[in-house]
Amino acid sequence: MDARTLAILALAALSVGGCASSPDPESLTTRPDDFSIAATILAPEDDPRSGRGLPRSLRPARYIVDPDGILRASVGPGSRPATIPPPTRQLTVAQLDHLWTLARDARLLESAAQVHNPDLAPPAPGLSVAIVEFAEAGRRAAVRIPLDRASTDSLAAEELIDHLAELAWVRQ
Repeated sequence: MDARTLAILALAALSVGGCASSPDPESLTTRPDDFSIAATILAPEDDPRSGRGLPRSLRPARYIVDPDGILRASVGPGSRPATIPPPTRQLTVAQLDHLWTLARDARLLESAAQVHNPDLAPPAPGLSVAIVEFAEAGRRAAVRIPLDRASTDSLAAEELIDHLAELAWVRQ
């Protein structure tokens, strides 16, 4: 092998090693550059209010925050994990940092039911459900959380969703 081939192989080995040694997200003290979050709230289809009169954290909606701080939001029936809403606003660095801290402290990835395909996560009869997707520090995950207002996961998810709704200027 020539020197150029050896150099390319060495760089490839270093980059593979770098991926394997990405930091543990719980040990992070600052927001990773690749942090993004998406939350889809699926309201019960049999709810005669169709989301009207519910707290904003339980109403059907889709919120996406891209790593560059663009917040996308759509509110109302028909919101699904595949929905890509239009841009709503540009978040500040401080708002992104606060959102990341809130998401990290919610610890939803450790305790909620992870889903492999968010588009196929079923709603719960008579109950709003949140599908929350995270990306940070090189990892991606999605969780399904019944918003029953009783479990720790439910309360943490509602707080996170309510903050996203507030950032998207959704009224109470």
